[in-house]
Amino acid sequence: MAIPIWRVRPSPSRIRFVGFVFVILALFHFLLPTKIESRSSWTGPQSDTSQFFQESQKKVSFPVNDPVLSDEELQVIRDRLFSSDEIKTYNHDAFPDLTTTALLIQVHNRPQFFKVLLDSLRVAENIQSVELIISHDIYSEEMHELTSSIDFCRVSQIYFPLSASFYRDRFPADDLENCRKDEDIENCRGEQDTYGNFREARIVNIKHHWWWKLNFSALHFSHIETFVLLEEDHALMPDFVEIISQIQSFAADKNPTVRPHVPFITTLGTYKAKMTNNQRDWQTVISSSFNSGKHNMAMILPRAFVDKLRSPSMVKLFCDYDDYNWDFSLFNAVQENIKALRVYIPQIPHVFHLGDKCGLHHDKGDCSAANVDSYRKMLKDHRYFFFPPNFTNWRRATEKVKQKLKPNGGWGDLRDRNLCYFLVDHVDPSSLRLNQLPFLQ
Repeated sequence: MAIPIWRVRPSPSRIRFVGFVFVILALFHFLLPTKIESRSSWTGPQSDTSQFFQESQKKVSFPVNDPVLSDEELQVIRDRLFSSDEIKTYNHDAFPDLTTTALLIQVHNRPQFFKVLLDSLRVAENIQSVELIISHDIYSEEMHELTSSIDFCRVSQIYFPLSASFYRDRFPADDLENCRKDEDIENCRGEQDTYGNFREARIVNIKHHWWWKLNFSALHFSHIETFVLLEEDHALMPDFVEIISQIQSFAADKNPTVRPHVPFITTLGTYKAKMTNNQRDWQTVISSSFNSGKHNMAMILPRAFVDKLRSPSMVKLFCDYDDYNWDFSLFNAVQENIKALRVYIPQIPHVFHLGDKCGLHHDKGDCSAANVDSYRKMLKDHRYFFFPPNFTNWRRATEKVKQKLKPNGGWGDLRDRNLCYFLVDHVDPSSLRLNQLPFLQ
């Protein structure tokens, strides 16, 4: 006959076991919130970020295509921007001390993303200890005003004088005399790329801009020792300034034991990295062979590495490589010249790409606020993990056997290659007037 379990008299050992279980559960109940809250000891003092975590009230899209301006309108813009070689620097009275770290931000015409980037900088801890260099390749009142609104650190605003956006129907824009595929134009100008295509200004302009801003900053900001490369559709965590120094120190200590005599760089994150609630992950660094397709976001480049890129052997590999992408051209130069380059990345990213659905590679892209809201929510959900005290763990990334790059083309025109060489030492507006470019004469 079965006896109901509630009528069974428990033994003393069973009572002690049940009591022990209840004690453990009680400890978990009372201590777990304390453990989570204790992560707030990681964080330094922060600005009020409550508004930053709010979702956008409405989904706003903006046109992907740039405005079409007349020759006269473009001439007015060029006269306004390039009448002198003076560098426009703001907030130098509020922040008179020169810093050694610069955020080198390449922007075009996506103000909604750019505003989010600036908002993320505004709430960053110790943001006043870095300098901003914002490089434009088009004139936009909204982008200009957003830059002018920065009041939290020293900022310089520069414009690429030979951007295709400042010209019409002539180099560096699409010249009316350019050769075109499948069109018979008598005495046309231009050389084909690897795949038989001729020059397209909007395709090559980003590489020119990237190369010019790097050389301009190296020549004119001699006090900067570390350049962090960002774009208008990136956004950062509030602790990124501290992470820059932490990841550099960790890599400098670790690299001699990982790959002695092999140079290294660092980044603030990668595209496919995932957020977790594991404290160990937030204190872990990943070591990998450099791959610019994966590691081109928020690269942290010491001046010595920038100087290396500007050396004649690297310039040739970068400028002569038939690829309109600056990152693959950089990868080619690294593979052929440096051979081996390590990169150290936080396992948890401290930078995020918001514009992955629109831009040059997405003709019908969606530049809505959806990614922005996801980013804000992600920060709010993981805010207790900001400001890890240090990096204590590291692991090697799983790496495939390296294969030789195959160029994407788009960079066959000799004018682009010659301009690329020219921009190494000629960066000021006065030296980049069309009638002074020797390869156009």
